[in-house]
Amino acid sequence: MKTPHLLAFAALLPLAAACSDQSVTETAAAPAEPSAVMAAPPACVTFGPNPPPWTVWGAPVAQAPGTVVHNELSIDVSVEPLILPGGPVYNFARLEPAAVIGWGSFNSLRMVNISTHYHFMAAGGWTPGRVRFHYRDMGAIENVAINGVLYMGDIAAVPAGLAGLAVVVTPTFVDITGPVTDLRIGGENLRVEDVCAAP
Repeated sequence: MKTPHLLAFAALLPLAAACSDQSVTETAAAPAEPSAVMAAPPACVTFGPNPPPWTVWGAPVAQAPGTVVHNELSIDVSVEPLILPGGPVYNFARLEPAAVIGWGSFNSLRMVNISTHYHFMAAGGWTPGRVRFHYRDMGAIENVAINGVLYMGDIAAVPAGLAGLAVVVTPTFVDITGPVTDLRIGGENLRVEDVCAAP
């Protein structure tokens, strides 16, 4: 069962457009080999057009925790355990096409008892001053870890000062302001898309 969250959404300020849907579209039009291109901020992990939809990462395909499974615009993405009150679990993440679920730029990433870790400093990357990601909470417990500081619970109740940074949560996205060297997102049943980093 979810715990009630206490965030006062009415008090949230409008967000800047650094990682707007328009910027996601423009970033997605980058060259076909994004892993070989140094990120020019803002940069978004959109999980497409490659790998293809229905790609599975994690335990079912014998990928150990910590395995880098994706790189987009110099941002490494690895699979990691999900931390639950009873201990860590490690299952699978699957790319699902935006057309099937009705949102996202290319694919969304569905996580079932697993986390994904976004390494912004990989491959000569840079430290973002702001990170924003879209999500769909499909129930149970989530993890959000910023710069190694872990929150476990309902994603809607991520603390506003997690890791000493400004965190804004709405029913559809999480926005983090401050230097973010890495980010971990996971859930028992959670979708994420358009993990965007800006200066």
